[in-house]
Parts: sequence; C-alpha cells; structure tokens
Amino acid sequence: MTEQPSINVSALICFRNDTPNKELLFVKAYNKQHYGFPGGKIEPGESPEAALVREVDEEINARLENIQKRDIVKGHTPEGRGITMHIFSADLATDIAVGAEINEIRWLTLDQIKKLETEMTPVTRDLVMPIIESEF
Repeated sequence: MTEQPSINVSALICFRNDTPNKELLFVKAYNKQHYGFPGGKIEPGESPEAALVREVDEEINARLENIQKRDIVKGHTPEGRGITMHIFSADLATDIAVGAEINEIRWLTLDQIKKLETEMTPVTRDLVMPIIESEF
C-alpha cells in the first residue's frame, strides 16, 4: 500500500463570548467520526488565509473579519495521514449555517470539549487545544 502524501490545511479558531461560558466552534463533516475546526485543504497556488476564507464560506456559509495567523502544527489525521495545519483566529462577520461537506456545527465549552476529547481529531485534541486552552 502506497502512503498518501501529507496535506496542508487551514483551520479557524473562533470563540463565542456572549454566553455564560466561553465556547469554541467545531464542525463534523459527513462520513467523519471526529470533530475539528472549520477549514480545509489549501489548494495549489492558494495562500493559507485564502484557503481559510474559502473553506469557511463553503462549510458554514460565513464571512470572517479580524483574521489573524496564530500558529502552525504538524501531526496526523485520524486515518494516519500527515497533516500541516495553519491555525487562524477570526471573528464571524455573518451568521453560520451548515454548508457543503458539514453534517454538524457545535459550540462547545472547555468542559464539553474535555468530555468529548475522544471524538476530536488527534491534531485538535493533542496539538491545538493545548495552545488555546488558556483562552477559555
């Protein structure tokens, strides 16, 4: 079996602060068992930020504002494929709604995330959450 090439993706870290407990935005794609952040694959010739804007529009029908590059992490998908994730934070400029490829949108508190940690992608759980956990 030939190993699949590594993929480059952009991901959105988006908090909702207008609730009693701060919440973080997650999505679950069709035919996937793990929650992750809105975003997706960077197309050839596309910048990580442009990929983020395009993927967020496709997945949750939203526009972004105040986009800031946060970090880059490298890990593996649940299927074992190498992944480089470009992490951005941004605010939603519009309401969100389920779009292409997405089965579920959830806003989760830190306690809910910890209870669902086995349902998070490995990169989300092991690499990204430690970076942003202090922001809750």
